[in-house]
Amino acid sequence: MAQGANYEDVDTVGCRCLFVCLSVTLVAIRSGYSENENPGAQTAAAEAPAGKKLKASRPRKRARGRLPNYYGKLELSDEQRNTVYEIQVKYRPQLRALQQQLHALRKQQNQDVEKVLTPAQKEQLTVLRAAAKHKRDSRKKPVVAPKP
Repeated sequence: MAQGANYEDVDTVGCRCLFVCLSVTLVAIRSGYSENENPGAQTAAAEAPAGKKLKASRPRKRARGRLPNYYGKLELSDEQRNTVYEIQVKYRPQLRALQQQLHALRKQQNQDVEKVLTPAQKEQLTVLRAAAKHKRDSRKKPVVAPKP
């Protein structure tokens, strides 16, 4: 152990490692998902009422979703794609629950860290955060009203 380190430092490092691992895992898992996924989507022909034909120019709808990185280059069959989408739907609630847990953990960590600060440091932190927010907001493109 490094000279001058104590058990509290080790606990902090352990918490940070856990936090980083959870963050990386969630980002890696989430990168393969999209809020617009719809693995249960059917083809346009299957949705048409009986006895009516669809326009020939309308392309067939494919199952919607987002494949994990590099899976699009694997020439997956439609069945494989649909199976991947079904698996993604299966895990989505668990992943969302983990994201909520991670959010709560981050919030608790920030509260605990802020308890260490002096009142002057807390005030300085508030000013720094406000300046950062102002800088972020100033970089956003202004919304331009449509011309009549």
